[in-house]
Amino acid sequence: MAVCDGWSRAVPPTPGGRLLLATVWQRLIAGEKWQEPQWQSPDGLPTLNKPTPAECLTAEVVKVLKQASGDTASAQVVLAIPNELPEESQESLLGRLPAGARLIWRSVAAAMSWAEVSASHIAVNKQLAVLDAGLHGVEISVFEFRRQELDGQMFHVPVRRGNLLRHVKTDALLADSPAPFSRFHPKLARLEQHLTEISAAVDGPADLLACGPMADSLVVLLRRRFPHIEWPNPDASSVAHGSCLFAWRLARGWPTYLDVLPSLELFTTNRYREPEWFSVIPADFEIAGGQEYAKRFPRIRAIRAGTGKLENWLRRSNEAGLRKHTIDLARVARSEVPVDLQVNAKSACGFARLEVSPTDGSSLLQGRRHCHARNVGIGCDETNASNITRPARTPDGCGERHNPAPVSALFRF
Repeated sequence: MAVCDGWSRAVPPTPGGRLLLATVWQRLIAGEKWQEPQWQSPDGLPTLNKPTPAECLTAEVVKVLKQASGDTASAQVVLAIPNELPEESQESLLGRLPAGARLIWRSVAAAMSWAEVSASHIAVNKQLAVLDAGLHGVEISVFEFRRQELDGQMFHVPVRRGNLLRHVKTDALLADSPAPFSRFHPKLARLEQHLTEISAAVDGPADLLACGPMADSLVVLLRRRFPHIEWPNPDASSVAHGSCLFAWRLARGWPTYLDVLPSLELFTTNRYREPEWFSVIPADFEIAGGQEYAKRFPRIRAIRAGTGKLENWLRRSNEAGLRKHTIDLARVARSEVPVDLQVNAKSACGFARLEVSPTDGSSLLQGRRHCHARNVGIGCDETNASNITRPARTPDGCGERHNPAPVSALFRF
């Protein structure tokens, strides 16, 4: 997507302006907004209308589509993202990219490309270590492969597991702030400090694949430091090729990849009113790329009589601590009300969606109503106590009916 010098083609934040794309990605990973002083409005003047990092990347995608095909409406967009990109930033991108756009992990795309090219000699229990080298670190992902046969073809499907992902963080590998639109000059001494750590992370029988903007420099340094190891030449097109392969296979219903979702548990009480953790997304659950995990849990808990709100405590395997979500009720429950829970989750698709609704269909829950472009409810963040209901749809597919009765509350996790 990026031009060879690493700068964007698009024009944010000001007419004629361009951005170093590595910096935009880093802001997305950190979940931060822009802090550069030249983007801040002078004292006494209105706040500048500067785009978010997600808006900058979206503008770049649209610009690339127009240059490539001239049509942004019919093109299938697949954007490769780093392992470190949090759900909040995935949501920001999906909410701004052209309709139907999909995200895929960069390392997964590279592994899919490698498996397609190397299919004839992938043995049972074969592993691949992908080194994705960027300007702020190296992501190391180790994959195993699962054989799946469909339509008379054999597919070698990479399996992504969170415990086999590692990120070696470096200082920014720019020698200094590059002049606008010039080629950047990486400071390799900052990368050399981490070569032992990188080599140790891939020490084993796995085949190796290097990709990313710093892959050439990384391989040169690794060969010099560890000449006894066979470091293959980087594959500059693996991520792009794997992204296209992902869209191609999805369109035909063919296997893509498998991802182990983070497990998710809800704190509740059982039929004997004893507290327990209830598994909503089980541990080691594999989901196919592009497919959705959807499950309904009837009568998972109950709203007690005299209660005016429903509190939910959840924990996830890849996070420390707990998250609390509070749903305000439309009225105080006069009697005990059982509730159902619907869970929907995808790989590389933002937050899991958890929808709570009374088992008897009563309109006990309340919340703000939103229209969402993808017809998927948007929920509260993990710090406030707000909530929303399933969007009420008008005949044209967007907007609200008059006085709809809220029947469910949906939140993201």
